[in-house]
Amino acid sequence: MHTQVLPFTRSSRLILCLLALLPLLGGCWIKVTSDTYGEVTTDLGAECGFACDFDIDAGESFERVFTAIAKPGAEFERWADNLGKSISACPNPTSPECTIRVDGLNPLLVPFGLELEAQFRQVNGNTVNQVAYGSPQQISGYFRQVSANEWIQTGDYAQGVTFTPESRGMTGLTLRNNQSGELFTVNLSAGSITRAASNNAQPAYFNSVAGISARHNGQLLNRVTYGNLFGILQGSLAQVDGERWLDTDVSGERAAIVLREVLRTNDTVRLRDDTGDRDIVIDLRTGVISEGEGRFFGYIHQTRIPVDGWSIRAVEFADPETGEILGSYHHTSIGVWSEFVAGHDEVVSLLKEVERRATMVRLEDQAAGRRIIINLATNGIDIGPVTNGHPLPAWSISDYE
Repeated sequence: MHTQVLPFTRSSRLILCLLALLPLLGGCWIKVTSDTYGEVTTDLGAECGFACDFDIDAGESFERVFTAIAKPGAEFERWADNLGKSISACPNPTSPECTIRVDGLNPLLVPFGLELEAQFRQVNGNTVNQVAYGSPQQISGYFRQVSANEWIQTGDYAQGVTFTPESRGMTGLTLRNNQSGELFTVNLSAGSITRAASNNAQPAYFNSVAGISARHNGQLLNRVTYGNLFGILQGSLAQVDGERWLDTDVSGERAAIVLREVLRTNDTVRLRDDTGDRDIVIDLRTGVISEGEGRFFGYIHQTRIPVDGWSIRAVEFADPETGEILGSYHHTSIGVWSEFVAGHDEVVSLLKEVERRATMVRLEDQAAGRRIIINLATNGIDIGPVTNGHPLPAWSISDYE
């Protein structure tokens, strides 16, 4: 796990079915689905909800605009499809609107089925990493997370002021101004931000929440795998300390190259190969890595962002003695986790999230009377009774995201 697949915006603007040359294969089909944090509508007013299907007969043309709508507490992330990394069914996979066209007269491509999924991400006080204040029509500034334990404020009232997170929860977070010591509390339920001189001071209104996002960005990136447009993995760029990265060839045919980090923005990371006298730019907007003066280096396959207790979404656990994968816990909706046994799709237990901290998540299985602690400090899963007793180490964490 540990991964976030980035959108690939190189796209074919027209989805084509060959029906004239292969009539025995019939038409093609399109299936549009949504994950649990949103739904899909069409330009004809039809509600897809979580899923809808369209069958396209031989020679028939089809055009439809699909719109992804996030539920409260979530935001649209991207459209994913089954076409591979070289093309995309949507002109812009990161736009909530996706236009699909099918021309049944073109004799160049074979019939196929298109699977299109609207993917969303949950946004709450535990996962948010950007808060805009002001109004949606006129944003005055931002609080932005720039590392695991640091936020900055930009825009009106401040420029480049740094903050340390004091606390986070499902409904908001509190940031401490590193210069003045003031506390800024973002209340996502009320849509407001307050400020107080200290923990005991009466908070005063600061501004309204104009927008929130949980999009990861170049400020937090620490690993990228890359390859060609056919999905073949070729290597990785991985951060090894505050300044150095390693470019590793997956085939092992060349030695790893040490790179020096020179610049980060929300969208890019720029690295310097001093030995080869070249720059390498990781561009998260386009999904492309370039070198020198824009020369192609590789397509981004996957990225990795540091995960802590505030942002963790899934955990895979194993037998600590044998390493055998036993199951996993997945954050499936607000305040709810699902437990799975390895190799099975059925939910074994529904778990209530009761607490998050930087190094742990505490869950309760109320039906079975179990208390489960995902302990990132020990890389283990501790299990015990809800009512009394201290949870004891049970499983080891084999992976998480």
